Amino acid sequence: MPTPPADPPADSPADSPATSFPLPDRAGLEALLEKAFGAPVTLDRVEHLAPWAVLRAYLAGPEAETPGYATGPGSVGPGSVPPARPAEPDPGQPARPAGPNSRPLTHPAEPTPGPHTRPAGPNHEPNPGPPVSVIVKWLRSDPSGMRVDAEQVVTERAALRFLSEDLGLALAPGVLADDLAASLLVLEDLAPRKPLDQVLRRDGAVLATAGLAAFARALGELGAATAGHAERYLARRPAVGLSLTCSDTDAWRRAVEHGAGLGVALPSRAETELARLLAELADPGPFLALTNGDAEANNFLTSTNRGAETNDLLTATNGDTETNNFPTATNGNAETNDLLTAGGDGRLIDFEFAGYRHTLTSVVCLYVPGPAWLTVSDPVATGLEAGYRRALARGVPEADDDRLFGFGLASACLTWAATRFTRFPTLDARAPGERSRLQMVFTLDAAARAAEHHRALPHLAGWTRRVAQVLRRRWPDTDVDRAAYPAYAPRR
Repeated sequence: MPTPPADPPADSPADSPATSFPLPDRAGLEALLEKAFGAPVTLDRVEHLAPWAVLRAYLAGPEAETPGYATGPGSVGPGSVPPARPAEPDPGQPARPAGPNSRPLTHPAEPTPGPHTRPAGPNHEPNPGPPVSVIVKWLRSDPSGMRVDAEQVVTERAALRFLSEDLGLALAPGVLADDLAASLLVLEDLAPRKPLDQVLRRDGAVLATAGLAAFARALGELGAATAGHAERYLARRPAVGLSLTCSDTDAWRRAVEHGAGLGVALPSRAETELARLLAELADPGPFLALTNGDAEANNFLTSTNRGAETNDLLTATNGDTETNNFPTATNGNAETNDLLTAGGDGRLIDFEFAGYRHTLTSVVCLYVPGPAWLTVSDPVATGLEAGYRRALARGVPEADDDRLFGFGLASACLTWAATRFTRFPTLDARAPGERSRLQMVFTLDAAARAAEHHRALPHLAGWTRRVAQVLRRRWPDTDVDRAAYPAYAPRR
């Protein structure tokens, strides 16, 4: 599986300043959209979706009757007509990207025929004209070194077009236009869908049950639909994305070294199991399928059901009223007095690290905390595992085999924990009370628990548990009862 993203420094702000992400050239973007839609396009305003190099661009049509536009006062610039403000994701989080030649969604999102299948026919549907808004992604110019590789844009474009144009799936957003020379993607705006992690943070796991279930199903559907089609994906993206978990061996080597340094040597029986684990992930057999490479709750946009009473419009801001000749929306004081539930017609996003891997690596997030969380829910007790397996088994019948499924899942979960454990020197240097330490202990325990439940890799799971116990003694502030924390307790 891809190397997990590094945690930001403990004292870093949640959102990076927008000035770290220079916006694309306005004229070039308008020309790209005009070519894509076959009609003149004017950008009305943009909202920078910090902290990533992602923005939502509202389009202003030349005529009020232009499909996908709304009339109204308050235009920005001569002759532009701003669209009516749609419901949109929270301003501080990315409202993420899109996929291939699919019909652009206006606000509110229109349902697609069938659960996650694109309409049939050439290019699926005729171009209905420019939508109200689009999502624009480009590369960052940032010293942290993340999202600066042009290959990420190429990979995401190939994966999204593969899903939509080759397989006819509506599991991901659609690519509306692209300029690979400029490392620029224009994607379908999936609002009013909302990132699942925002729903979890706001309402907790109980009220987000439907969204979590939709997330689990979507991951299963992605594996089922793409299993057996690696060659078709390769035709779009030769060489990139097929290094099957190439970092696993090195990650395990480093994790074992850290464990030994703590006095927890890897027993010989666990070494034998580790060899089997690495072989499973390197050669997944029937479980080889496309994953987006970063399956976490923030990368699933879920439909929402609002009994809405909102005092202020939710808008995003980059801190400046105008950047690079783009008029930019300003921030409102948002108070929402409604109950939010989520589920239904969700979409997976962020395919920058997409590739064919063991499909069970994508579902680890339901069992083991990712970078944003201290805890997750119990996927067996909540039925998330059952929903995922049902969806996956439609294309991968081996998912119904408890032994095969359990071994693959345990391999993926323990590898995620080992990869996270490579951060031990960094965490050990941090001050007591830093919650990333607590997350590390909970991550090791959760991975061992998943393996134990599925009766797989018992010696490797035991070694993982012992490492967690040693860390509790080394970091006394982490020696706490996990049951005292709710499901999906944020890391910070």
